[in-house]
Amino acid sequence: MPNKFADKLANVAAYRADIYTLMGVGRKKTAQFPRKIMFADFGSKKAEICAQLETIRPLTLTSATSSSSSTETEERVKFRRPHLLAVLPTVNIQRTIVDSMIQHALLHHSGLDNDTIFRYGDTNLLTFLSCGTLAQYSCSSNPALHFLSHQHRRHSALFDKLFELKLLHVREPDGIPVGHPNTSFHPQLPVQKKVTHEKKLAEANLKNGVQYAVQIAPRNSLSIDGKEVTSENGLGRNLLAFGCFMTQIGRQPNAKSVTNVISTLWPESALSIPEDILTSDKIGELPTAHLEAIFSFVSDELSATPIAKSYCTDLKIKRVV
Repeated sequence: MPNKFADKLANVAAYRADIYTLMGVGRKKTAQFPRKIMFADFGSKKAEICAQLETIRPLTLTSATSSSSSTETEERVKFRRPHLLAVLPTVNIQRTIVDSMIQHALLHHSGLDNDTIFRYGDTNLLTFLSCGTLAQYSCSSNPALHFLSHQHRRHSALFDKLFELKLLHVREPDGIPVGHPNTSFHPQLPVQKKVTHEKKLAEANLKNGVQYAVQIAPRNSLSIDGKEVTSENGLGRNLLAFGCFMTQIGRQPNAKSVTNVISTLWPESALSIPEDILTSDKIGELPTAHLEAIFSFVSDELSATPIAKSYCTDLKIKRVV
């Protein structure tokens, strides 16, 4: 590489790792997110590299104002952060890894686990997703995909709260996603013989038999019902309750009324919710913003339930004892 370009490009070091063990979803257990993944030559230059650890900091949530400032952006760029690059061969594996990203984010922001993949910064995942997987995680923000199930839309809303999903290859100027045929990978990726809603997905420009290149990056600022969640204000624990809330809402029948659902799940809190929020609309038709307003009323009661405690227990990452 010509020297004139060297000072303008990021210093990239590559390290090979088993993503399943790294994410805590494989058969092997991991002690913690390994520091050496940040440096390809960790073993040979350990002393020198330890001096560089000051350029690493955990993922933090900041206010929207500071996150958008040029100073904050420049500050974030100079810090090292992991980029996970993986080809995930099957739909089940794709969903497992993306769900584990949600798991790590919730544990990190809540402070329940300091050894997640976000220990060393705003870890990105660069990978390929099938049409069905891509649709399931983007259906809450894409009106063309609202035909997907109530459960998928609520899970997608939780994912969208925590992450930004960016398509890396789109057709200009209409922005239609461009996929890569399964046959273009080596070894060749299996093709699903049947995909749920395949015709409707094709109408939304998502086709079976191809993989879509995406970048999944954690958000640096977020809010719930207009209240900012930052690393400083300690509201990260609310994200655990919010995750449990969206999961429970998604499990309810699409046509069940809001009043019926909330009164059944959180009866004490339901008594204090105004009528314009606790409506008779179908739970499956409520926008995410409306659900967030309901969450603000039920979060305390929800957090004390056995379901919430079980939800937190199930989130724990497999660790070496």
